[in-house]
Amino acid sequence: EETAIPGSDLNLMYLSSRAAGYRPVLKVTMTQATIPFNLMKVHLMVAVVGRLFQKWFPAEPNLSYTFIWDKTDAYNQRVYGLSEAVGE
Repeated sequence: EETAIPGSDLNLMYLSSRAAGYRPVLKVTMTQATIPFNLMKVHLMVAVVGRLFQKWFPAEPNLSYTFIWDKTDAYNQRVYGLSEAVGE
């Protein structure tokens, strides 16, 4: 978010990602409105900075999951800056 400062050519910029308590969120859509009749289970894997998160769900239409990362790595150390998450 960016706001002009009246009477100057400066802007005030706010990044919620730098606020205390911020958690990165990844919304994953796993199934559509129709699913194969023999699909019983959906397996979600998310890998981010050396950590692997896995979760299983009973198959159902329009299945989605919101993954919230605690910004720690495989050594339980705080991660700063941008990180890439890979989901399958």
